[in-house]
Amino acid sequence: MSTAAPAVFAGISNENEFFSHHYLSELFEGDIKDTVKRWNETEAADPERTAPHKRLRALRDTHTRLLRRAEKAVDGATRLAHQREWHRELLGALGYDRRPANHRLEDGDEIPVLCALGDQEPQAGRTAGATSRS
Repeated sequence: MSTAAPAVFAGISNENEFFSHHYLSELFEGDIKDTVKRWNETEAADPERTAPHKRLRALRDTHTRLLRRAEKAVDGATRLAHQREWHRELLGALGYDRRPANHRLEDGDEIPVLCALGDQEPQAGRTAGATSRS
């Protein structure tokens, strides 16, 4: 087993040691290289598509602009609007469709979601912010 410190990757923080020391120091770099290579190959084969890491990089200015606007907002509604705009941009860059709705929990409560994956579809016809309770 290697005792070397795990590699440092910009934008990745191993909070609460979610990833093992071994994975970060020995395996992650190889895993991500294969993924980025696949993304670049897909992009080269289809000029209409942009690789995810390039879409994320392109959001740098948008993120900075929306963060500054949100920080300057004096009311919660304006701050929330900037946050929602950022989430729309981020989810789009990651390839997700943003479909705000409410998701009903087992106890009957509802929570707002920006998009749902797999079989966790939000309740049809409901808009985010609407609740089942008064």
